[in-house]
Amino acid sequence: MATIAVIGAGLSGLNCSSKLSMNNKVIIFEKSRGCGGRMSNKRLGENQEFIFDHGAQYFTVRDSKFHEFVSDIESEGIVGEWKGKIAVLDDGNISDTHQPDLKRYVGMNGMNSLAKYLSKGLDIRFNTRISHIEKKSPEDKKWILKSESGEVFDGFDIVLVSAPAEQTLSLVKPISDSIASKVESARSAPTWCVLLGLSSPLLLDFDAAFVHNSSLSWISRENSKPNRPNHESWVLHASPQWSTEHLENSPEQVLQLLKDEFVKVTKKDIKDSVVVSFAHRWRFATVPQTIKETCLFDSDLGIGACGDWCGGPRVEGAFLSGLSLADKVNSYLSTKSKY
Repeated sequence: MATIAVIGAGLSGLNCSSKLSMNNKVIIFEKSRGCGGRMSNKRLGENQEFIFDHGAQYFTVRDSKFHEFVSDIESEGIVGEWKGKIAVLDDGNISDTHQPDLKRYVGMNGMNSLAKYLSKGLDIRFNTRISHIEKKSPEDKKWILKSESGEVFDGFDIVLVSAPAEQTLSLVKPISDSIASKVESARSAPTWCVLLGLSSPLLLDFDAAFVHNSSLSWISRENSKPNRPNHESWVLHASPQWSTEHLENSPEQVLQLLKDEFVKVTKKDIKDSVVVSFAHRWRFATVPQTIKETCLFDSDLGIGACGDWCGGPRVEGAFLSGLSLADKVNSYLSTKSKY
């Protein structure tokens, strides 16, 4: 049995950990207070009556392995199909429904339902940001992890990083040239997100829309998703370009700018109906440039990496990347045990 550290409790890290924990001791270190990463949700309002998926909005299924997994958890009521009408807005003009035959899935109690399901039984150390990985000496076989707050965790045979590419690079570059050289070619882009809870429904002929020629790229009526409270809740995502240009703006500035743009593209006055509002910045939100490998593993050192920047930038890509890394580690450990 190996002792394995996994850095990051997003979807790829959780899926990888879930597979590896069947035969190994796995400890996950997560910088936030909850799991799921960009598959998280936020509750606002006096009674938290407004629920928003402020990261990943939905996911699709193409791969057979992911299809099998989704079918299983759908039967358990963890996820379900979102049948909202999704349009395209372009300079105020509404086009027909966007890809009407495409099945879109969401977590039944928020997108983090899937992450919560995968995290069951796992040892997760929340609010622990790992800033350094090292060995006591080149001859030492065990890894040591150090957190920003000065905590030290040692005794790990293998370390796996499941963070955005830029954060992964900062951890692995001093250790593994083979992994760092691959990670360097991946790129992330930011997204500013605005959440709006309204006192009355917006009378629009769609539930979500891809927005073109605008500072917004996506808007979504969250209460159109299955098993959500019937309170008018909208998520607004800014485009990567706009988010990059306004990366260091204050949340208050972003909130006002994107709220005004929402009024412009929907042609709806919301001035007197906003009950709650909030702006959140995802510094590493999308992955415009991925690497071709589904995961990375340096068997000589016992260190690896996975994430949606490997193989495919979707929710499905993150799931498959974590699965691929778990398979590589299990294969490595199986071969090692024979000698």
